[in-house]
Amino acid sequence: ELYCEWSGVLFLILWIFSPFILGWGATICPDVAATSIGIVELYTFWHWLKNPTWKKTMIAGICLGLMPLTKMTWIIAPPIWLLLWILWRWCFFVPKIETKTKPPFLQFVVIMLLALYTINTGYFFDGSLKLLNQYRFISGTLTNTEVTKNTPIKPDNRFKDSWFGYIPIPLPTEFVQGIDTQKRDFERGLPSYLRGEWSDHGWKQYYCYILILKEPLGVWCLAGLTLFATIFYRRFNSAWYHEIVVVLPMLIIFCFISSQNGFSIHPRYIIPILPFLYIFVSKTAQSLSQQKPLLVFLTTGCLVWVVVHSLSFFPHSMSYFNELAGKPQNWSKYLLGSNIDWGQDFYELKNWCEKYPKKKPLFISVESAISLDKLNIEHDGNVPETPQNGWILISVNLLNDQTEKYKWLKKYKPIGMIGYSIYIYHVTQEDANRVRCEMGLTEIE
Repeated sequence: ELYCEWSGVLFLILWIFSPFILGWGATICPDVAATSIGIVELYTFWHWLKNPTWKKTMIAGICLGLMPLTKMTWIIAPPIWLLLWILWRWCFFVPKIETKTKPPFLQFVVIMLLALYTINTGYFFDGSLKLLNQYRFISGTLTNTEVTKNTPIKPDNRFKDSWFGYIPIPLPTEFVQGIDTQKRDFERGLPSYLRGEWSDHGWKQYYCYILILKEPLGVWCLAGLTLFATIFYRRFNSAWYHEIVVVLPMLIIFCFISSQNGFSIHPRYIIPILPFLYIFVSKTAQSLSQQKPLLVFLTTGCLVWVVVHSLSFFPHSMSYFNELAGKPQNWSKYLLGSNIDWGQDFYELKNWCEKYPKKKPLFISVESAISLDKLNIEHDGNVPETPQNGWILISVNLLNDQTEKYKWLKKYKPIGMIGYSIYIYHVTQEDANRVRCEMGLTEIE
């Protein structure tokens, strides 16, 4: 509706074959579902902005309330919607022909109230309208204390003695406590890794770095073509106040997510901006209807590039990196954590062990909450912290963790990989003794 039918097809292909969607959409994590709800709400809200009716008001309000129920990130949505409404309502750049359909204040208020009602319904109104001073918070912001990684939890409330404390909060208790808990997680920080550096906190540039390395290069080429078409082919552009509905939320959400830099571990937090990006770059698909042969060729080439490179990783899409990251053995130089390994290759690990039962002794160290015994994987224990001969299977996260207890393994080259997250080493007695001598250890008899 914003550009043309071919743009819808281009968006659909980018969404279906996105490594982020293929990888994280297969998990119990809510990020992809929350992203889907987000783009549905943006669509209904945009329709209300264009032609406000009470029916569209009801739909937009309910959808807005569903967003925070899927993921806390969407608490940023109401302020964004307010900004979009102000731009459509009062910005003098909007053409006069639109004055009769400018979204009214009363309907916007109803959208916000319906959203609030939907959130409360999701929690069965449990604890709604509880006084602010009755809460017991744990974050530094709401307890007025400094929080570090070693700070013990001491529930308190900075508003307990102020008149603010008598304000009833029109949100469910657990929803408010969830925001408080998430805030504390970011305040105390967690071990984070970027480009070979460990830190007790995250980085503001972390998600920019993730997009550069983990989003297919074909998408970024399409983004370049989109900017070119926006500047030099004005017929490709929709009205600015329509395009701002896509571009502005994308930029604000990206800045909001990047600002939460208490820790930088998971790439999935950036998924909510993807549909906005894909809609914007779908603008180049208009070259098919406007007969621009060069743009048609370049757009099609980029699209094929995205699909082919994404499928070359499937079903290991969670570990996807584009060509800028180089070979899989180099990826740990840039990113770790769930960017590569989140226990997704356990069943392939089991298959490998069943296929090669005679590879003994077998030592396995992998990062997961699931015990190897639960998968009936027979092995001779964890990977030793000093050189030992045998077959060694180790996850990339443990090989590069802060303790460096498996640093000795980096003296050898892996002979293979299980998926992209588990390295396979075969250390002979001669190889083990060579490194043991370098470390000042006694040789293995």
